[in-house]
Amino acid sequence: MKCLSVLDAARVRAACFDYRTSSASPSSARVCLVPRHPASRRRRRRFSIVHASVK
Repeated sequence: MKCLSVLDAARVRAACFDYRTSSASPSSARVCLVPRHPASRRRRRRFSIVHASVK
């Protein structure tokens, strides 16, 4: 499950980035930053660390 969640997060982030670049409107960027699950806020830092290491 952890792997799936990490992959999903990366996929969502990639789609989000594409959406942001395609339509550079503040509303779309704001929607992107809003987390789907409020309980996943704690994991956000872990995801960012994983993405940084991958890059």
